[in-house]
Amino acid sequence: MNKAYLLLFFVISLILTPLLSQAQNQSSNKKLDQIVAVVNDHIILKSDVDQEVQQYMMQLQRQRNQQISFSKEIWYTVLENIIDRHVMLDQAKRDSITVSDERVDQQINQQINSYVDQVGSEQALEEQMGQSIVQIRADLRDNYREQMIVQQFQQQKRGNVSITRPEVEAYFNKIPQDSLPMIPEQVAVSQIVSVPPPLQNARAEAKKLAEQLRDSVLNHGKTIEEMARKYSDGPSASSDGKLPMMSMDDFVAEYSAAASSLEPGDISQVVETSFGFHVIRLNKRQGDQIDTNHILIEVDEKSY
Repeated sequence: MNKAYLLLFFVISLILTPLLSQAQNQSSNKKLDQIVAVVNDHIILKSDVDQEVQQYMMQLQRQRNQQISFSKEIWYTVLENIIDRHVMLDQAKRDSITVSDERVDQQINQQINSYVDQVGSEQALEEQMGQSIVQIRADLRDNYREQMIVQQFQQQKRGNVSITRPEVEAYFNKIPQDSLPMIPEQVAVSQIVSVPPPLQNARAEAKKLAEQLRDSVLNHGKTIEEMARKYSDGPSASSDGKLPMMSMDDFVAEYSAAASSLEPGDISQVVETSFGFHVIRLNKRQGDQIDTNHILIEVDEKSY
């Protein structure tokens, strides 16, 4: 994303340690707020950053299962994320990209439930965040709507990217000779590799675990979110196995075929793809787009 058009300034006092320490100091009754950045006509306040820092730290604690301490690096990371988000939001607005209230509410409910599971109760969450559940929901609403619009914008842009071989060659030919990397002399060898039987055992074990997790969801009162959070491989585990609503063409064929045969709320049989073994729940279908949660069990080839 080219940020050349971005009107951005930082208040000099932002880099001062006393100002940053206010993000941690919950005992102070004095409210201090100020502009820390401007993206086109959108003002970013210090309080906006502080609030997202709290949410970001809770997510890190849940993902890493350990206490996370406040740091300047975290604060600046969150600020940079907010700036990037608003740059893309401006472009998404021009492209008329929107998300429904229903999708936003679903994401908020999942996140609130995840936070409550993490701290033990709604009261503990309110104490940690310094806000009521109603206020937390209200604050999450705008953030989640923005994040979902940005995700949709990114998916749309990636889908439009197509690089041809002539373009790659033209780019390569423009590189000065003295800037090309030196590649040492290499030799080519051929060998016959026989895959040992234990790899088949790894597949069998992965499939067996996926079937056990499916049984836990169907017959033992477990939720697919809980099982995905504890056992699923891949990046979606941190979001309870939740995948954004996408076109079925964006998934591998086996996943799309299994999900398309389900009714909302149904759980699939164990499905094998190039990524591993999946257990899929269809949440919603809109046209050719599907909203799903899944548990992914990868085949652990490295163990053998």
